[in-house]
Amino acid sequence: MMRRPFHPFLFAIYPVLALYSLNTALIPPSDVPVPLGFVLMGTCIFWALLSLILRSVARGAVGASIGVVVFFAEGHLWDFVKNVESMKLQYRNQSDLFWIWVAILIVGLVLGCWKWKRTEQVTTAMNLGGIALAGIPIFSIAASWFSAWRGTAIVEVGSKAAKLDTSLRPDIYYIILDGYGRSDALKRVIGFSNDWFIKGLEDRGFYVAKDARSNYCETELSLASSLNLDYLPNLVPDLKSQGENRNVLDKLIDKSGVSTYLRKVGYRYEAMTTGFPAVHPSSADLWLQDTKGISLFAGFLMADTPLPGESGLGSTSQFVSRRIMLKSAIENMVDATRARNLGSFLFTY
Repeated sequence: MMRRPFHPFLFAIYPVLALYSLNTALIPPSDVPVPLGFVLMGTCIFWALLSLILRSVARGAVGASIGVVVFFAEGHLWDFVKNVESMKLQYRNQSDLFWIWVAILIVGLVLGCWKWKRTEQVTTAMNLGGIALAGIPIFSIAASWFSAWRGTAIVEVGSKAAKLDTSLRPDIYYIILDGYGRSDALKRVIGFSNDWFIKGLEDRGFYVAKDARSNYCETELSLASSLNLDYLPNLVPDLKSQGENRNVLDKLIDKSGVSTYLRKVGYRYEAMTTGFPAVHPSSADLWLQDTKGISLFAGFLMADTPLPGESGLGSTSQFVSRRIMLKSAIENMVDATRARNLGSFLFTY
C-alpha cells in the first residue's frame, strides 16, 4: 500500500489543519471544511495534470506534494524577508517576491519530478513523511477537543445581581470598540488626535473616562469579565493562566450573567458582532452576524500563499462587509427598539 502514492493529500491538509490546531479555541470547526475542500481539489487537479505531462502517477505525486509545500511557503518566505534589514528595503511588499517564489517552485518541480531510479522507495518515504506530518496537528486538535469536552466549572453569577425596579425598562446599549485606544495613548503612540470625537461625545451627554484601563488585555478575557460583573478567578476558579482552552470564556460571553438576569426581568437580548469567531452570542433573541466576506480562518490561510487578497478574488473584503453591516444596524437599532415598546439589552462588538 505504501508504494502507491497518496502523500499529496496529506501534504495538502497539513497547512489547513496546522493553522486550525493553533486556533481551536478561536476558530469554529465549521470554518475549516470549505478551505480544506478547495485545497484538496486544487491538489488533485495539479496532481492529475503533472501525471499526464510526466506519464507517471508516482512522479506526478512527488511534484504535487512539492508544489503544495512551496505554495503555502510563500507567506513564510515573506515573513523572513521583511525581518531582514538588508532585504526589506528591496522587497517592500509580499508581491515583490512573486518571481522568486516562481523560481523556487520551478526548481522544486524539476528536482522532484526527475526520473528517479528508485521511485517506489521515494513514494514510500513521502507517504510515511506525510502521515507523520499530518498526524501532528490531528493529534493536537483531538487533544484540544477532548479538553473542551471535559469543560471547566463556572461559578453561578445570577444570584449576585442586585434587584432592579422593573416597572421601567430603559434600553441598555453595550458597545465594545475593541482595540480603540485611549485618547492620550493614541497621541503618544501614533500621533493621532481624536479630541473632536471625545468632545462630540461629551457634548451629547456622555461621560468619557480620562484614565480608563481594561481589566484584561485580550478580548475574550475582558468580555467574559465585564459581561459577568466579576473577575475571572472568581468566575472560573480552575482557569489556568497559561491554559489554551478558552471555550469556557466563550460560554461566559454567550450566556453571560448580565444577559441572563436582564432577560429574567423582561428584557430582550440582541447582539451585533463583527465576525470575530470567539464572540458568538448564539443565545441572543436576535443576532446580526451575516457577512459576505470570506471567513477569518480562510483569510489567514490565504496570507501564507501567493493568492491575491480576498478583494482580488472578486469578493468584498470581510472588513468592508462588516463595517457596512454594523453601520446599517446601528443606524436603525434605536427605531427598532422603540417600535417593540419593551426594554432591550443590545450588545455590539
